[in-house]
Amino acid sequence: MNHRILPYLLVFALVLGPIALSASAGAQPTEQPTLLSAAKKKHHPVRQRSVPAGQIACTPLGCQRISPSCHPEPDFDFFGNPTGYDRVVCG
Repeated sequence: MNHRILPYLLVFALVLGPIALSASAGAQPTEQPTLLSAAKKKHHPVRQRSVPAGQIACTPLGCQRISPSCHPEPDFDFFGNPTGYDRVVCG
């Protein structure tokens, strides 16, 4: 056999060998489902978690959801001018 072709045949066998073996393994008859395997395949509907109602306050650190016991109020600077941001008031 030609020594130039041998490396290519070796690579071809290494690459396609596992594919050929897995295809022949899939042709075997399947087993009967057991109680354990049936329980694993049972799908439950996904329940969506409800997001608690809350408000969003935009502060100098960014906009974020605040806890339900708090509420946003307009923020003012030292001279009484509105800053455009919210102040979070809890209690």
